[in-house]
Amino acid sequence: MQAHPTPVQKKTLSQWMGCARYIWNAKTREEKEGRETLNTKETKNYPKINAAYAHLKSKEETPWLYDCPSVILRNTISNWRDTYQNFFKKRCGRPRHKKKDGRGSIYLTRELFRFEKCEDGVTRLFVGSKKHNLGHLSIKTHKKFKTPNSIYIKKRHNSYWVSFCYEAGSEPTLTDKEHYKALSKKGEAYLIKHTVGIDRGEREPYKLHSKKALFLTCKHTKRCVRSISKKGELTTKRNFPGNRREAIGVTRQRLSSQQGINL
Repeated sequence: MQAHPTPVQKKTLSQWMGCARYIWNAKTREEKEGRETLNTKETKNYPKINAAYAHLKSKEETPWLYDCPSVILRNTISNWRDTYQNFFKKRCGRPRHKKKDGRGSIYLTRELFRFEKCEDGVTRLFVGSKKHNLGHLSIKTHKKFKTPNSIYIKKRHNSYWVSFCYEAGSEPTLTDKEHYKALSKKGEAYLIKHTVGIDRGEREPYKLHSKKALFLTCKHTKRCVRSISKKGELTTKRNFPGNRREAIGVTRQRLSSQQGINL
């Protein structure tokens, strides 16, 4: 679901995401230093998984961590530990350093959010605790849903999203043959109605007025990339590097899902 936070809420969410990214990168750096100390390549010994993060909080060096709910820091460490354990089980790669760009996410459990139906009949999402209260976050719901145990709030190119999952109830499991036999008796209207995310692998080309318009769009994006890489200060608001990065990200996100366009 897409979220529409206020400017004050955007600033707070960005700060929380920055704190989560700092904790993740600090633990990743500690793990890397531990592997270098043990000389993992030769000894095949890995450092023990340590989920402690209290030593990373300091009022002199990292006072901003005290402005972030401790639940977010705890959940970040939990996700980092799960990723490291999955790495040993060969399910994914080793936790990597997260760059500071236009993306970010925080993992919230039931202590920091609640869905509440207000007097006007609209279900709203309230985020925060008594000490760190973000207030009501405006979201766009598409259908009814059950209250999840946890949610993700993600940011990408100055757009915010809320995602979660929950168990809709236990249903009898069918084999592939039984499933195919049951679906083969249904009509096309039923299949379209009960299918989530229809994608047959067909993508329409990006529709522009002419090939010249497409060429100018790609050329403008590449020009923005070159201007950011150049040294020097850009003083005007239009040419500010942050605004250009956001414009590049939005353009790439819009065109990357179309066929034959790679920027």
